[in-house]
Amino acid sequence: MSSPFRLLRALPAVRWSGITPTPVSYVPNRAYRLVNRNRTASKSEISSAITLEQAMPIIQAYAAGRPNYTMTLSIKCRKDRRTAPVRGTCVLPNSVTKDPRILVFAEGEHANVAIEAGAAIVGGAELLPQIIEEKLKFDKVLSTLEMLPTVAKIARFLGPKGLMPTRNKGTATDDLVAAMQLSRSALDYRMDQNYMVHCVIGKAGFTLEQIRENISTLLNEVRAHAPKKGLISDMTLTVRQGPGLPIRGI
Repeated sequence: MSSPFRLLRALPAVRWSGITPTPVSYVPNRAYRLVNRNRTASKSEISSAITLEQAMPIIQAYAAGRPNYTMTLSIKCRKDRRTAPVRGTCVLPNSVTKDPRILVFAEGEHANVAIEAGAAIVGGAELLPQIIEEKLKFDKVLSTLEMLPTVAKIARFLGPKGLMPTRNKGTATDDLVAAMQLSRSALDYRMDQNYMVHCVIGKAGFTLEQIRENISTLLNEVRAHAPKKGLISDMTLTVRQGPGLPIRGI
């Protein structure tokens, strides 16, 4: 017969936090708290976002009398170190950029074609030292396929600026006329180290439909080149000297 005074098995000791009465073993770990906080912040950002119809009157009020003030769309991407940076070229239906200064690496007949097409600077290997010393001003760089190995010598200078000609972007080609037409209307975008994509999307004098068309075109391009779905977290639209307005519904 067992004794009514038998010893109970000792329960495991629970350490208590000196700040709160909650047992330390039950305090959520830091990773869980961060995920939960980010999830809550994301929900609040979505709820505070406004439509493009609501944002445009505010933007136009800040840019009253200044129709040439540029509007910038900032796209926030979800953080994932396994995801390659998103980058590409987009042709907006309503052009925003001014006529860029185009530098073309070409020789012979291709050089003559580039000059006739309106290139600001045309040359070969003699341009390399001037580019390294930053003596030339240009916004876009094109190259013929023959000159591409020569241009590769300064890839460390052009690459970080997004100016290195490549076949994938269509900036390394023998069809210089078509490439220059594309460069004049194309918009380059790339994700920075903060997982943000900033693009000039229009001007304060644009209509609502023009801005909507430009934003939709850019978002379709970004989503098409994204390595996975759901990359875009939220978006902010701003005008020069104006506030950033979170937008949704596009």
